[in-house]
Amino acid sequence: MKFKLLLLAAVLVITVSFTRSTAAQSQPETKTPAIYADISFGYGRTIFFGRLANEQATREARGFSPSSGFNAAFFFYVQINAIRGLGVGGGGKGFTAGRASGGDNEEFFFNYYHFGASARYHFLTQRFNDGPYVKANLGFGQFTQKTRFNASKTYEHQFAIGTVVLIGAGYSFPVSGTTAINVFAEYEYASRNGDVTGEGQGISFQNGQLSLNAGISF
Repeated sequence: MKFKLLLLAAVLVITVSFTRSTAAQSQPETKTPAIYADISFGYGRTIFFGRLANEQATREARGFSPSSGFNAAFFFYVQINAIRGLGVGGGGKGFTAGRASGGDNEEFFFNYYHFGASARYHFLTQRFNDGPYVKANLGFGQFTQKTRFNASKTYEHQFAIGTVVLIGAGYSFPVSGTTAINVFAEYEYASRNGDVTGEGQGISFQNGQLSLNAGISF
C-alpha cells in the first residue's frame, strides 16, 4: 500500500512539473521596452518666409551675414517591441545664431527652440539604434529676434510662439552594446504668432531650417 502511494505521489509530481514546464514554454516572452537617450549637435541655416524673408533680404543687402548658427538637442526614445525598429518619445531642440554686424553700427541676433513629441524608425534593419532611419517631431516653441542700434542704444524686438514640425533622415553606427553614433539631416518648419516693437501683437511669423547634425544615443 505504501509503495502504491509513493508511486502515485511520484506520478503526480512528474505530471505537475511537466505541465508547468509546458505552460512556461508556450507563454510568449515579455520584454521590458528599452529606453534610449539621444544627444546631438549640428549646424543649420535658417530660412525665412513672408515678412521675415523681406526683413532678412534687407539686412543682407546692408552687410549682415546669412542667418546660420548651431543646434543642440536632447531626446529620449522608448523602443516599441510590437513594431520592430520604432522608438517614440520626446525632448527639445534649440538653435542660436551668432551676432551679425552691419548697417549703421547695428547688431542682429536671434534664437529659437521647441519641445515636443518625437518618433524614430529604423526601417531597414528593424533594430532601433542600428542602420538608416527616418524621424519626425511635432512640438511647440518660441522665436526671439533682436536688432540693437548701438548709436542710439535702442532695440527692436520680435518675440513669437507657435508650432513646429520637423522631419529628418540619418544613419546610426553601432559602437558597443546599445550605444550608437548618429549622423543625420533635418528640415523643420515653424509657424508662430507674436509681438513686434512698434507694431503690436498677434503678428504671424514663419521660418524653416536645414541642418546637418551628429550625436550619440545610448
